[in-house]
Amino acid sequence: MLRAGHMTEVKGGALTRLPLAMVHDYAAWRALGPGGLPANPAGWAVASALRLVTRDTTSAEVYAGALSSHPIVLPTRMGGRPRISPHPVPHRQLDQLGSPPLQEATRKVFAAMVRDRPTVVRPGLSRLERGGDALFTRDLRSAPWLGATHGEIGHVHRSDGSLHLALPLADAAVVVGAGWGERHPFAGLPGLSLPLGYLLVYAPRDHDEIRVVRRLLGHAAGVRRA
Repeated sequence: MLRAGHMTEVKGGALTRLPLAMVHDYAAWRALGPGGLPANPAGWAVASALRLVTRDTTSAEVYAGALSSHPIVLPTRMGGRPRISPHPVPHRQLDQLGSPPLQEATRKVFAAMVRDRPTVVRPGLSRLERGGDALFTRDLRSAPWLGATHGEIGHVHRSDGSLHLALPLADAAVVVGAGWGERHPFAGLPGLSLPLGYLLVYAPRDHDEIRVVRRLLGHAAGVRRA
C-alpha cells in the first residue's frame, strides 16, 4: 500500500521511506518503459538528479549557421507540441500518441530501410537506450554526424511510438523549427555521446506523418531519397 510519509515497498525489492509525491513520481517514471537506466529506485534517483542539468529543447537557434546543400523541407506539424516527460531518461512523449497499428507501421519503416538499403544500413541493438531495436550505418563516411553515436541512426520507442534520430544539424534545425520534434535534453553536452542533432521525433499520428518519418530516417542515414 502507498501511504504518505510511511514505508513504501517499491517494485525492484527496495524498501524505502518516501513522501507520497515521490512515490507517484517513481510510478510515473516506471510507466515510461525501459530506456537507458535500471528500472529500479536507483535508476529513478539518477533520472531525477539529471533533471537538474537539462536545457531548452525546442528552440532551433542553436543550429544557426548550419549549412547543407540538400536540407530537408517539411511542412509545419499540425497542432501544438506533445507533453514530454520531465525525466530526461528515458526521454518520452506523454500524449498525442499514435494508435498501436500506427506504431507498428513506424517500426516497419525501419525494417523497410534494412530491406531496401542492406549495403547502407544494418539492424542492431541500441547502445544509447541499452537495448531495443535500432538502425546503424554501415559507413560513417556517408553519415559523419553519426560518429558520436557510434553509427547509431535511431530507434523507435515501443512505449509511445516516438523515435530518437541523429540528424545533420541543418535537418535538425528544420525538424525542431517546424514542430516535428525536439532535442534530447543532453544533446551536445560535453562528455556525452549525444550529438547536437540528436532529436526526439514525435510519434506519427497518421500515415501522412509516417511518410515524414520515412523521409527523416533517410536523411539521418545519409540516404536523401529514401
